[in-house]
Amino acid sequence: MLLALFACGCGGDDESPLTPLEKIIAAAREGDPSGLADLCDPDGTVDSDARRICEASPDDARAWDLFRAWFAHARIGGFVPRPGDPDELARVSIVFGPDERRAEVTLVRRGARWYLREL
Repeated sequence: MLLALFACGCGGDDESPLTPLEKIIAAAREGDPSGLADLCDPDGTVDSDARRICEASPDDARAWDLFRAWFAHARIGGFVPRPGDPDELARVSIVFGPDERRAEVTLVRRGARWYLREL
């Protein structure tokens, strides 16, 4: 299972591409899944790892425990610039999981909000 982020994200024009990742980490640390479902791209363009993050819930105890183990101690790295990417895409590096795996998360801006697209 790969990574991702959390919560309502009722942000305004100043919402950062880091906001969804910060919410994912907070959800894992606090054990509160509220808002995770709102983190995936509303256009439905998400990979399976991102979808698992958005669907994380204590209702599935095994998956929830894995989500928390992988993201409770995650660290956000920085932006990974890609020449030619449109302004509505952002790529951010993260370190997560028991083995401190490095990954790149792709986020997409829809209006004033950023959403998880790929992990």
